[in-house]
Amino acid sequence: MNQTHYLSLLLTNKSLEWFCFVFFTRFAETKRYMDFVSPGSQAKEGSFFFGLEAALEGLEPGYPGGPLLNPLGLAKDVQNAHDWKLKEIKNGTRLTLVWLLTHKTLFVGH
Repeated sequence: MNQTHYLSLLLTNKSLEWFCFVFFTRFAETKRYMDFVSPGSQAKEGSFFFGLEAALEGLEPGYPGGPLLNPLGLAKDVQNAHDWKLKEIKNGTRLTLVWLLTHKTLFVGH
């Protein structure tokens, strides 16, 4: 087997994909829950996020922000952040629907 075949097996392995999805989703949601329980705790130095705690500090508990996730500084206050979240959800939903339709017509052929 050549290297390309191993890579294609890795990328198409559904159990690996599922494991990664569950692991990273649970990690993110656990960090978020811990921030709801103890507000600001996940932004403290050494709270196990590879030294990026200050770069992810958000405007309200449970919602990351900071210069890493808001590089243009568009969400300066809580109300503005809520407006941007709503826009992101609406556009993400539209983009997902377009992707699903494109994927179905191009790759499935039905």
